[in-house]
Amino acid sequence: MGKYEKVWVRTQRLTGILLLPLTTVLVGCGQRAESTVSGLVTLGGSALDHGQVVFVPVSGSVGQGATGQIESDGNYTLQVGQTGGLPSGEYKVLVLSRAPSVPSTKPGAPPLPGKLLTPERYRQRTTTDLQFVVEPGSNTINLELLSK
Repeated sequence: MGKYEKVWVRTQRLTGILLLPLTTVLVGCGQRAESTVSGLVTLGGSALDHGQVVFVPVSGSVGQGATGQIESDGNYTLQVGQTGGLPSGEYKVLVLSRAPSVPSTKPGAPPLPGKLLTPERYRQRTTTDLQFVVEPGSNTINLELLSK
């Protein structure tokens, strides 16, 4: 594995580590996973080729949330734990994507995290304007992010 591949793997692991506590909190008990969600994520009209999508239940709406990895073609499919379904209900959506890490200017220092590609408002539950109702069955929810 090359130097930049190792950096990319570390960056992806860090993203997963940062989102893991959120998804752990989101996973509820006893909710029926009756819905599936997938779609395309675009930023400024172009498909994002990597990152994370997190559906967070709107307060009191449902007891469970879900995450999805953005694939190289911009598509995502939500997962809840080991399953693909989630309860129907209203969700806020968070999106995080980062440019690849860059080498440090200090010899022997770890690489620096890549620039955040998604605007701040899409990375926080309190500021995101992405909110959707997930219906029972199959849902296609395309996420069109503005670059500013």
